[in-house]
Amino acid sequence: MACSSLLLMRSRRKVRPIDDPSANLLPPLREIRELTFHVAVAVGKQAQKEGLTRPMSDEAVAAAVRAKMWEPRYPSYKRVE
Repeated sequence: MACSSLLLMRSRRKVRPIDDPSANLLPPLREIRELTFHVAVAVGKQAQKEGLTRPMSDEAVAAAVRAKMWEPRYPSYKRVE
């Protein structure tokens, strides 16, 4: 189970200031992968601070997150008449 501080870190990372009350609460879908990457890296760094993971450099944390991210790969189809 995740520690409360990790969940707090995750939620803080997701929040962005909204100056325009009519603006969307969530970022555009095209930004979701990058946003979730940054959230995961922040959670990993917080877990290290709390002694829940082995020590790693910031670059190693980012590389570990990238290695576990799902990469969508869609096959190409050729239309046949």
